[in-house]
Amino acid sequence: MSEILRTTFTVTAMSLRNIWQRRSATFVSLTGICGVVLVVVAVLAMAEGFRATLEMAGSEDVAIVIRGGSSSEMSSVLSQEDVNIVTNASGIASDADGPLTSAEFFATVDVAKRSTNTWANVPIRGIEKQGAKIRPHFRLVAGRMFESGRNEIIVGVGASRAFAGLDLGATLVSGANRWLVVGLFSDNGSVAESEIWTDVRVLQGSYRRGSSFQPGA
Repeated sequence: MSEILRTTFTVTAMSLRNIWQRRSATFVSLTGICGVVLVVVAVLAMAEGFRATLEMAGSEDVAIVIRGGSSSEMSSVLSQEDVNIVTNASGIASDADGPLTSAEFFATVDVAKRSTNTWANVPIRGIEKQGAKIRPHFRLVAGRMFESGRNEIIVGVGASRAFAGLDLGATLVSGANRWLVVGLFSDNGSVAESEIWTDVRVLQGSYRRGSSFQPGA
């Protein structure tokens, strides 16, 4: 056993002395290892943040309905008849204003980033009257709710911070459409805070989509 310890000590001492003698190669190796570790930690942190954001956007008592075979709400299309079936289904919660459902329409608008002044797509979501109620963490932090039938929008606090022209009282111009920002909202840090919301019927008309919807909740 003592021979093994002496050998181990001798090899370790020799390796430590060689670190300084081969300091350039050692530095390169350490830099490479540190770089790999930092990249792995950054990727894991991003994945965890993305997972947490998606979890905060959902709720155990809220279901999202999309067309069979669709991989996302953007590729889904629901008719008014489909929406009526979901709304009148048994087990749907309701309040004094009716069933707690919201047939929605999802699109994007081009808005300039504050940081770079380059254009990027911002999600704009048309919701029905009950749309805010089915999101338990929704809260208006400034202004008021948009009115049905008018080109008014409320903007998530994340989108308002990241993009120019989405402040309270501003007017968003998209093609031939002009939208007045009448409110800012938060949603417990969920992905909804990066969206713009408006009346679904107005948004359908703006994109000439008739009575078609995408998701229903």
